[in-house]
Amino acid sequence: MITGWAIPTSGDGALISAILVSNSPQLILSVIYVFFNGLCTRMLLAREWSSFARHRKALRVSSPHGEQRSTYFLQLPYRYGAPLMLYSVALHWFVSQSIFLAKVDTWSSAGVHVQFESVTTCGFSPLGMILTSIVGACLLLTGVGIGFRQLDSDMPFAGGCSAAISAACHPSEEISEKLPLQWGALPTDETSGAVGHCSFSSGDVKKPVLGNAYA
Repeated sequence: MITGWAIPTSGDGALISAILVSNSPQLILSVIYVFFNGLCTRMLLAREWSSFARHRKALRVSSPHGEQRSTYFLQLPYRYGAPLMLYSVALHWFVSQSIFLAKVDTWSSAGVHVQFESVTTCGFSPLGMILTSIVGACLLLTGVGIGFRQLDSDMPFAGGCSAAISAACHPSEEISEKLPLQWGALPTDETSGAVGHCSFSSGDVKKPVLGNAYA
């Protein structure tokens, strides 16, 4: 048990304080999970965006039509979303075993509750803390590993910038968004010095040529 700290160990205030202290790591973990999930989402979004320059793929939408694909239930590819959820569940459980509410009641031989000797505080488990550290380190290394993966192509990075995304979605010919799309240079007249255009298209596209101008 944790003793000698500046938190009351008896009375109603001790119970409330111990509950808040023992559960505060859960709140911290939830906040960390939200930020980590957002980080993974951005990295995998960049990878998905880049892959359209190498492979013809259907769009992911909420209500698919034609050859379109539905969005992921966890907003992440299942090979990433499922392990991330398991990491979160494991961390929350290990943290709950690392620091927890501990209430010790003292009774006399006559069966009388000795209130002044009763203690309400927090208990801790070294094993739980070690396991929490191991799982947390594995989660951190997983995020670093995802970050070190290179993108599939040299397609300009857009991130979440709506202007950059919009610029890649203005083809010069009619396309069908219900068909698989690919990003690349659209076929144009082979005029010397002409400015080409790169966009998503359901038709034929070419790999942009280094040194040529594209809009």
